[in-house]
This record gives sequence, structure tokens and C-alpha cells, in this order.
Amino acid sequence: MEEMYYPETYFKIDILNEILKEFDWPCPYETARSGADIVLYFPKCELLIIEGFDSHMYAVFPNCYTGRNDMQDSLKLSRAVGVIRDKKMKDPNYKDPLLHELDDDPSLDKVKDGIRNICILIQTFLLPCVVDGDFSWVDDYNKECCRS
Repeated sequence: MEEMYYPETYFKIDILNEILKEFDWPCPYETARSGADIVLYFPKCELLIIEGFDSHMYAVFPNCYTGRNDMQDSLKLSRAVGVIRDKKMKDPNYKDPLLHELDDDPSLDKVKDGIRNICILIQTFLLPCVVDGDFSWVDDYNKECCRS
């Protein structure tokens, strides 16, 4: 019988707080543990920050902010970025942000760089959400994902 692979996890609230301090935020924020996940609270919304398999970091918006119902998946930060990025790409001066290259194997460095990438994406694409509660991009997402 083959042995199951259970990679070590590295995500802790103090790691998130350490990385958040590397960035200039236009508004206050707080962090708190919620089960295995950590909630990042901004004035107008919150994000669940999650360490997935092999230290892949991702963030999701709880449905109460996006107008999705309990039968729908929470929207991942990457989906929001995709919708907003598509609009920004129409500007000829737009340039994608530089993100950290991530290792394949799980590690503390991969977790830290994954959190840095989340922060870069929030600051590049989602400040209207966290500062003003502007989730107008959700309508575009719903139109895009529900096309036949």
C-alpha cells in the first residue's frame, strides 16, 4: 500500500501580519483566526486567506460581500482579478504587476511569497473593494461565468 502524501503547512497569523506590514495600506486592517483559515478584515470587506495543498496561498471573498448565495462558491481573489484585469488591459498604458515566482514544493518561503502576491493583487486591482466596498465587478463576473 502506498503511503499518503501530507505536506507540512506553514501559514500562521504572525506570518500574515509580518507580510502585511511590508505594504503601505490606504486603510486600517485587522487579522483574526477562523478555524484553519485567517480572516483579513478591511473597513468595507473581508477576505479569507487560506493555505491550500503544497503551500498554495489563495484568498476568497465571503458571499455576503459579493451577493452570491450559499449554494454558490465564494469568489476567489484570482477570479476578481481576472475580471478587473480584463477591463484595465483596454488601457494602452496598463502593465501587469510583477508577482513573485513560486516554488513547486511547499515551504515557508512559498507561503510568504504567496501572501505577497495576494497583497500585490489587492493593491493593484481591489482597493475599491477593501476601502469603499465597491463590488461592481461582480456583475461582470456573473455575466462572464454564466454565459452559455
